[in-house]
Amino acid sequence: MEMISGDLGPYERLAQQYDWVYANTHELKSVAYRLRSPQLTQNIDAHDAYAHHILLRHVRSGKTLAASRIIARQDVPSGNRLPLEYAMSSTFSPLPGSPVPAAVASVSEMSKIHLDTELMRSLQEDEDLIALALNLGAYALARLLFHDYLLVSLPIRQFKQFRAQGLKYEYAGELQYFDEQEATFYLDLSRDIPIQSPLHAWQQVISEQFAPYANMPILQEREAQ
Repeated sequence: MEMISGDLGPYERLAQQYDWVYANTHELKSVAYRLRSPQLTQNIDAHDAYAHHILLRHVRSGKTLAASRIIARQDVPSGNRLPLEYAMSSTFSPLPGSPVPAAVASVSEMSKIHLDTELMRSLQEDEDLIALALNLGAYALARLLFHDYLLVSLPIRQFKQFRAQGLKYEYAGELQYFDEQEATFYLDLSRDIPIQSPLHAWQQVISEQFAPYANMPILQEREAQ
């Protein structure tokens, strides 16, 4: 996206200065892997073969600032649970009254969140703001893929910040300790970001960037059912 001048708020600025990239080639996926470790083979796991990888790319420099991935439970071999579900010690189930029952829900998780810390310092970016950008990107892409719920592990402070700004995370499990600093949360992807939220327009920009590349054969197959 082209950058524009003017007095922009933080969300408008990021929407102008960064592109969200759906990494659907070996070259783009390698960029994500290198953010985890300079040695590509040291930080790639079996889930990467079928994961949906997201890059946050700085437009002016062309450099990738951050990356994450989405794994869908239905893609995990042999019906295994998602990695975050193992951390929870149980299979995820949404709150009673949720629109899609757990038995038929398409559940995914965002994980492998990595930042280029040197580029972060150079651009003087705020870590929580970039984390919000990645979470919003995961929300947008998971909705395009027709997933029902998205799991993510977050620091408690980010959970409170993101929820207040329109990403309505819910606890995916009970906190084990009163002073716990991080926990697993989930988004009900049937819920739109409120139109009065400053994230609403930002999410639309991200969805437009992902839409042409977000695994269209899967989308078409799901639409035909």
